[in-house]
Amino acid sequence: MPPPISPGNSPDSSAISSIVKNEPWYYSPLTITIIGASGDLAKKKTYPSLLSLYLTGLLPPHFRVFGYARSPSSDEAFRAKIRPFLVKSSKSASPSLVDSFLASCFYLSGPSYGDEPAFSRLHAEHLAFESSAVTAVPARHAGENPHRAQLSRPSVNRLWYFAVPSTVFALAASRIRELCMRRPGAAEGGWTRIIVEKPFGRDSGSCEALTEALAGSFSVSRTQRFPPPARKKSEGAGSPSRTSAL
Repeated sequence: MPPPISPGNSPDSSAISSIVKNEPWYYSPLTITIIGASGDLAKKKTYPSLLSLYLTGLLPPHFRVFGYARSPSSDEAFRAKIRPFLVKSSKSASPSLVDSFLASCFYLSGPSYGDEPAFSRLHAEHLAFESSAVTAVPARHAGENPHRAQLSRPSVNRLWYFAVPSTVFALAASRIRELCMRRPGAAEGGWTRIIVEKPFGRDSGSCEALTEALAGSFSVSRTQRFPPPARKKSEGAGSPSRTSAL
């Protein structure tokens, strides 16, 4: 797994990076799973935003990005597909930095966004990555001598991003809840959260129904909603609203 890239020279990114690296979750393995990874939203917005976080040192040292969609593809073919969008979104990044980020990106497919075998495979991939992550946790987070660090089996965190129509939100969320929450051997304290675009539903009634359906799988505290991207040519792929939500 490549190490995180040093933050840029801007005071803002440096200050934010310093804050993030003082957070305990930064030293835990993180999986980011993008449901609907083959679509325009993912390749034009979500993956470029993740690259922006990577380049500024705001992703943990141990992270992996899994893309899931219905279109069959290999890891290599998927990386080749999204690479032009990453290069376009971050013109200052060298090809080697883009490739370093892509080395942490993987792809799985299934016949639907509620397919049980496919979500079971996703869970198995998460567990395989998490089980190999033994990290050096700074002593200030381990309750020891501040000049020491200790190797430990950390808690693990999972973030799910829904880049799919709202009609499949509830189904995908229920599969995650049923099949992708068990983490044997992990330390206590890890979290699982989902991110969805809003507004969703056709009207207030369907929006209410969808909200209730999601609440059946994830509490409000585990669900992050934010507005869909503005359809303007001037908006950058790594816009502040999107990277802050991710």
